[in-house]
Amino acid sequence: MNIKDLRESAGPFFWLVPKWCPDSARHFFTDCPLVHQALHGYSDGHQLLALSVKLSPRDRKTLLVLSDISAPGSVLDDRGHITGYPLAESGFFAIGRTWPALEMSRPGCVWTHTILVDFNDLATMDSLSSLLSLFQRPNDLKDSESYSLPVKVPSGTHVKMPNCAKDWARSVVAALYTRPKDLIVSKGRDREIDEAVFAIWSQQWPRLRRNFRFCTLTSADRSTDGAIFDLQVLAESKTNARSRFNTAVDAEALKIDAESWLTEVVDDLLCPDESGLRSFLRKVGPDVTGGREVFSSLCLLHQYTQNSPNSPGSVNSAVALLQASPLLKAAKSARTVTASAAIINLEALDASSFDFLWENLKLVGHDSFEAFSPKLGRIVWNRDPQRFIPCLVENGPEKLILEQTLDTLELRDLVKGLDAAPQLLKLALARRPKLAAEHLFWFHFDHSRLAFEAVAEAGLQVVAIPILLESSRSDSIDNASQCFGGRAILEALSSAPKTDRAMQQAWVKTAVTDVYDVAQFLASATEIPQKVLLSIALELDPDALPNQHGKDPWLVAWHQSSGTISESEKLYMYAYFMYRSLGHSSRSVPELIQLSFEAVHDAAARSNLPERSWHMLESRLPSTIFWFGWDRCKRIREGIADIFVERELSPALFPRLTSDGVLFRQLVVSLAQSKRGRTYLNRVRQSITNENDGSISMQSQIINEVL
Repeated sequence: MNIKDLRESAGPFFWLVPKWCPDSARHFFTDCPLVHQALHGYSDGHQLLALSVKLSPRDRKTLLVLSDISAPGSVLDDRGHITGYPLAESGFFAIGRTWPALEMSRPGCVWTHTILVDFNDLATMDSLSSLLSLFQRPNDLKDSESYSLPVKVPSGTHVKMPNCAKDWARSVVAALYTRPKDLIVSKGRDREIDEAVFAIWSQQWPRLRRNFRFCTLTSADRSTDGAIFDLQVLAESKTNARSRFNTAVDAEALKIDAESWLTEVVDDLLCPDESGLRSFLRKVGPDVTGGREVFSSLCLLHQYTQNSPNSPGSVNSAVALLQASPLLKAAKSARTVTASAAIINLEALDASSFDFLWENLKLVGHDSFEAFSPKLGRIVWNRDPQRFIPCLVENGPEKLILEQTLDTLELRDLVKGLDAAPQLLKLALARRPKLAAEHLFWFHFDHSRLAFEAVAEAGLQVVAIPILLESSRSDSIDNASQCFGGRAILEALSSAPKTDRAMQQAWVKTAVTDVYDVAQFLASATEIPQKVLLSIALELDPDALPNQHGKDPWLVAWHQSSGTISESEKLYMYAYFMYRSLGHSSRSVPELIQLSFEAVHDAAARSNLPERSWHMLESRLPSTIFWFGWDRCKRIREGIADIFVERELSPALFPRLTSDGVLFRQLVVSLAQSKRGRTYLNRVRQSITNENDGSISMQSQIINEVL
């Protein structure tokens, strides 16, 4: 083709392309695929006559050798033969057609027109059969000029292999891909053999195409050291040609099994990509390290994955195929198509296939992942929830499935799985906080330290403890106390008024080990049930709670308490407060005395004070002479009188200890028996005068009378 023809084929914009422009740019500007060409023929020996592109010296030498006749004495018919091979250093694939040059005076001369396809273009061409139309036999040496320019490849799609070549192609394909390391030879029986070879070549993926060496209708082995041909077709008329290929595999003599992949390959040659095989090979093949040896495996993989909707069990075959082939297993694209088929056939997966899917979950497409991840999560949960444990420290699709599964599972299934994988408790409670308030949850986990720690970390103690209280299980108390803390338990008890008294006492016993925590709870909580305060008092010594600042926590809690307890229990509490006031732990001594004095004294006067209350108080009351020891009221009054005087408590509070005139007079008399007592009473009288409070006029009169 001369420059005029090239301009006409390229269209009106060819003039924009400078002569120095590289081929890639010329390809862009002309918007058509261009290939280079070379012509070899006889001129004082077989030599290169024309070349449209620069090649490396090594590739020029290869081109020269393989453009000559295959063997001395070989006779070509008018069709000649085609030879295909890569020129790796220059990045071209050479396809040369060789014709006999009978018009030359020297016997054995040939013409060879070679098409040079850039490796990148070779990878993108759907049908390589279109290259056959580019071969032009020269008439004489004068025609060589037209081979010095690149030519345009005719546009076209997949070309069907002639049906008459079906049986021949079947034997050749079987030999090529079951004996991948060997040279395959076969006799050509018809004139369509070129189309059949090009159909086989077109079916291959780019890297396999690029390295595929073939020759049609040859009479001698064209292989060289380090460049073994894959396929050589023998001229059928050459009866002794087979003897020249001692190490080759004869495709026709090879026993062919009824392989399903082979049938699909031949069908694809006759009807290109009707089953999607060719697209599959071009998609997956480039990612596979290997050539002819993985072709049949890729075809099987296509069958297994394509048939999976109608035959779900075929996915297991696909996974087994991958596991058995290191080359396939290493290919990301092969794992991707297999994982994508596996996720839509979850119920049919065996253990090995399920493991494969889980390991390659990141390869599944977004749409499939969105559609099938809920089902996958449920299956994993039912099969082995421990499979989710690594997800806790890894952010990936597995983590999303885990979270989705935890969010949507039925309670019974969720708890059952957590029982098998308790490491997931923290995440489960974070996503399903209501779990901590479910009886079924604690039925499984009331002995699990992990469960208590998870509930505590999620801050769900207050909702968990009432459920534990309702279960009346005392064997979970220690874990709850250690993990939840005393204050949380006390707060929960305050919100659970129907708790069994014995169970409440057992829980309180573990909750009051940290007295500072208890003091803070009493001082800050409101409406603590009096029965809870009683339980705390039964477990703690009255002096146990600290009170370095502010009001006494017991005083605060009692004044804001709710509910009620029995009279004897109240008397115990009053005795408890009085005992505390007579010690040195409280900063609210007069207020505690004011709270407890009248009730305790009245109970003692009526012999109604419980013995345990009196035994508690007695150690802090002043002793008396033997014959007055029976008078508990006298000892109580003297104890209270002494504490006001000795500690110089507020004179303003003393007249408000009781509104009972008789009792107040007895108390004043006790004080008046000592000089310090009378001095203190004078201060009380002065305080009443200064306040001018009419509500305590009776107390003022009594003091005046006694003094």
